[in-house]
Amino acid sequence: MAQTSGVWVQLGTFAANLVPSLSYVFLTLYALCWCLLEAEMPLKVLKNKIVSG
Repeated sequence: MAQTSGVWVQLGTFAANLVPSLSYVFLTLYALCWCLLEAEMPLKVLKNKIVSG
């Protein structure tokens, strides 16, 4: 039984270490997508102005 609890402790530690890094990766990806979308809007407007102008 002691061996099994040791495995659970290892799994718990692994999960605890994994969750922050996963959320960090998710936030980084979200920020990148947001920046791209934010940058895309002015670029579209600029492109429309160039095309129509």
